Amino acid sequence: MSRFGGRGPLSLSLGASLVIQALNVVTGVLLARALGAEGRGELAAVIIWPSVLAGVGSLGLADAATFHAARRTAAATVVVGSAVALAVIQSLALVAVGGLIVPLALSGYDGEASRAALLYLLFIPLNLLTLALLGVLNGLERFRAFNALRLLVIAGSAGGIGGLWLGDSLTVLAAAVVYLVANGLTLTGAALAVARTLDGRPRFDGSVARGLWAYGIRSHTSSVPLIMNERLDQLLISVVLAPVQLGLYVVAVTLTSITSLIGSSVAMVSLPTIARLEDGPSRRELARKHISLTLIGSLAVTAPLVVGAGPLIGLLFGPAFRGAVPAARDPRPTPRRPRPRAARGHGAGLAGL
Repeated sequence: MSRFGGRGPLSLSLGASLVIQALNVVTGVLLARALGAEGRGELAAVIIWPSVLAGVGSLGLADAATFHAARRTAAATVVVGSAVALAVIQSLALVAVGGLIVPLALSGYDGEASRAALLYLLFIPLNLLTLALLGVLNGLERFRAFNALRLLVIAGSAGGIGGLWLGDSLTVLAAAVVYLVANGLTLTGAALAVARTLDGRPRFDGSVARGLWAYGIRSHTSSVPLIMNERLDQLLISVVLAPVQLGLYVVAVTLTSITSLIGSSVAMVSLPTIARLEDGPSRRELARKHISLTLIGSLAVTAPLVVGAGPLIGLLFGPAFRGAVPAARDPRPTPRRPRPRAARGHGAGLAGL
């Protein structure tokens, strides 16, 4: 097979995704058992708002960097410099927006959760800068470095959470700090990896920046619905329901997220490899193969999870999270009356979603 359609990059991406999913499950189990349903819900609320702001406000910058690096529309130094500049500009605006929204959205949470949420706004610049650099690496087909960095942020988070768990010092604020440190280390690694591929210093170019922005916004129109489909439910739960209910829901999502991970793993390889090919039969054939692989792989992992959701949640997360089983099995669980915000305190009862 050609270097564009070979199995190596796909195998590497899928393999990295399987390791990522395994580490996410381990981290999820430790967090659930240490924090309980309510604390797990508070941590999810702390993380979800900056994550959504970064996802929606990125304006497709990572995809744009991948496309322009793959097509060689400009020197790699110019693509890097322009993408980083856009990431900085977008980060400043998004942090300002988050500083206004987050205190209002989490007004019903306790002081530690609110402080952690404001601190976690630092995730936005760390994430956007990292994704811009990873986009360039992906476009240049530096797949080993790209996937190693994907693993680094998850492994760093899992290692930090595991250390706190062993030291019996795992709290909502401590977990948020661990995630920030892991993202900071990954940004440093991405910067070093990109620097090794460049033959000069990064340079900003206005026309290239406009091209990145134009492509990113067009690409983002298809990404935003996916982001909101995955996150809007948690945003709403964090606002209108008790933290314990969000904790149950997050456990359900942790168990079932491997399905979407398969699609995103294939997409990471598809964009640079298909972008390199000129429009024609070869390009369409490769796209069909990647779509078929995504469909078959997603079906293969989803069916066992639906059947085994109950025993898996009980075994991994404990009896306190049995209320997460309906959400894990059925995307349309029986609605129940929301718990009033005033009931958000320690000792709030478990309620199914």
